[in-house]
Amino acid sequence: MQFSYSLDRDGGLDPLDPLGNLFFSSASGAVVSIGDTYLDAWLYELLVGVNELVINGTTIISIAEDENILAMTLKRKNLILNWHGEEIVGCADEFFRSLTTEANRLVKELKSMPGFEKNPAVNEIEKLLENSSLRK
Repeated sequence: MQFSYSLDRDGGLDPLDPLGNLFFSSASGAVVSIGDTYLDAWLYELLVGVNELVINGTTIISIAEDENILAMTLKRKNLILNWHGEEIVGCADEFFRSLTTEANRLVKELKSMPGFEKNPAVNEIEKLLENSSLRK
């Protein structure tokens, strides 16, 4: 399963509230997307959730700005993702690699914008990336 995001560049980029879309795609071509959402909040919660997932085999992820939840379950080497009744299954290791890559990319993009230092999520995401169980 691949993870990616796209920044909403239409209204100008805001390093404090980076809006965009999240995409989870399986090798079979199934895609689950979360649109018009806060990328930094989701990436932070995804990184926290993945650490819990690795330890417990399951996790529920949500952000304050969205009433919906994302459920993830780890079964053997597969990741099962549920969002709004949609379920996709894919390789967990592939997801972990792409999540780490995309989180690093977002941090880099946000740090290139004036005012990024006022967004505490940037530093928190960096800390999670440094200490993540995904690195092991």
